Order: sequence, then structure tokens, then C-alpha cells
Amino acid sequence: MLAGFVFAFLNYHRNQNLLASVELFAAFVSVCIYYYVLSIHSYKKIQQLSLVYTVMFFSVMMFAFSTTGNSNSIYIWVFTIPMISYLLLGITFGFIMTFVFYSVATVLLLSNYYLNDISYEYVTIANIFFSALVFWGLSHTYEQVNVLAKDKLRKMAVYDKLTGLYNRTMLDRIFTKTLNDSQIQKNKMAFLAFDLDFFKKINDQFGHVIGDEVLIKFSNILTNKVPDNAYVFRLGGEEFAIIMSCDSDNVAKNLAETIRTKTEEIIIKQSQPLTITVSVGIAINDPEGADLAGMLKLSDKRLYQAKSQGRNKVVYL
Repeated sequence: MLAGFVFAFLNYHRNQNLLASVELFAAFVSVCIYYYVLSIHSYKKIQQLSLVYTVMFFSVMMFAFSTTGNSNSIYIWVFTIPMISYLLLGITFGFIMTFVFYSVATVLLLSNYYLNDISYEYVTIANIFFSALVFWGLSHTYEQVNVLAKDKLRKMAVYDKLTGLYNRTMLDRIFTKTLNDSQIQKNKMAFLAFDLDFFKKINDQFGHVIGDEVLIKFSNILTNKVPDNAYVFRLGGEEFAIIMSCDSDNVAKNLAETIRTKTEEIIIKQSQPLTITVSVGIAINDPEGADLAGMLKLSDKRLYQAKSQGRNKVVYL
């Protein structure tokens, strides 16, 4: 905004009236975009406006490059292209935008040199060209690192580091999604709570390395046995859960029994015998009356019933 108004003023005084008018128009458009962005909360609309802005800004820049009578220092502005493109548009569209407008800028620079007989030293052209490539490379590398860092943070926030399962932070979102799917498919909602029996004793007696191995092998059983429409969580410690949509109560019950029996088959290479079992509590409800807090409470209640009945059991009533 500021640059548009300043250069419009300067160019009017240099009798570059057409360029000044274009810059003034771009400055007013920038003001409108700025205040419109402040009033909207749609990420998609902001992305669209960012694309409009960058195309307009770079087009004005190219028009200035093609206008005769400008200072050679105007080509300094080419260095802003990759920074603005990657910052506002991300790595994919940033790369495309930089490639397109760098190509146009290169054609304009060389045409000024060859066709308009403007006196550039070869070293000047080389400096501009390779400095622009450095800015592009740095911008692209920075955005790549930024994307990887964000993905890593997102995974840390969503997935359990040891088992790779969803963590507790995803419960509400996945429950809502499964609830909507159940309503569409006219299925029931099921919440299965799992707790490995005597897990603290395993850690105390055999160490946390063995304990972690047990957790990983149990999580593998869960992921290998659940249907495609089910989601598996590690809620913390030795507590796990499955959220799923099912067309009958027996689907959830049979799945829980399968996991319970498979857990007994876990083999840990250890000098002393180590038996792994799990207790399961199941809450099943129609989607119209299902809520996460209620199903969590009910499955926990039935899980503790399984514990009080001697462990290594599935309780659903």
C-alpha cells in the first residue's frame, strides 16, 4: 500500500503518468484487500485473496520493468517475488508463481539489454540473475523446512509417539465424525475401553523397555483387527480405546473378544514367563442418544466391572 502511493507520486512528478496510475490503482486495491481480510474468517477466502494480490502486485512490477525511462535499480524488486509467493501461497503455488514471474522478469531484463540498447555490464546481469536464484532457493528451502516442522508438530499433537495411535486430543473430533457416519448409515455407536491387566507390575518387574514392547504389540493387535470404519486410541499409560460404527451389538462384542484372546497370545522374549491379558468395557448406543462423555463414563464403568470380576474379561451389560 505504502509503496504504491509513494511510487505513484514520484512517477507523476517524472511524467510517467501511465505507470503512476497503475501503481495508484494497485495501492487502492491493496487497501481494499487489507480491510476485507480483517473482516473475514475463511481460510479459503484468504488464500484466494492472497492469490489475487500476488498476481496483481507482480503484474504491476512487470509493467514497471517494461516501462522505459526507469532506473536500473528497479530490478531490485525482483528479489521480493519468491519471499512474497512462498509466504502467502505456500510451497506449491509459491514455486509456480516464482517460476512464472521470474521468467517474465528475465525476458524483460534481456530485452531491455538487447533490444533497447541499455548499457548493462555482464557482471551486473550475472549479479541480478544469481542473486535472484539465491533468494528463490532460500525461500523454497525455508518453506520446505517450515512445512516439515508443522507436519511434525501436527503429528506430535495428534498421534501417540510410542504406538503411532491417535491420542486423547482426537477423541472429540473422531467421535463427532463417527457419530455423523452412524446417523447416515443408521448404525449404532460403540466405544470400547481397554486396560492391560497388571501393567504396572510388568513395568516394575521387567522394566519399561519390556513394558513399551507390550504396549507396541498390543497396539498392533488393535490396528490389525479393527475394521476400516473404526478408530484406535491410546488414552494414556496402558489405557486404549476404539470408536466405531457397527450395524449390531455383536460386531463390537466379537471384536472385543477377538482382541482379548489375541492379547493372550502376545509373546515377549523374556527369561521369566510373562502373560499379557486385557480387560474390556463396551458402551453401545444409538447415535441419536450418544455423547462422548456418557459413553466414556459407561465404558469405564464396565471396564472396572471386568477388573472386579477377575480381569481378562469383556463386559458390555
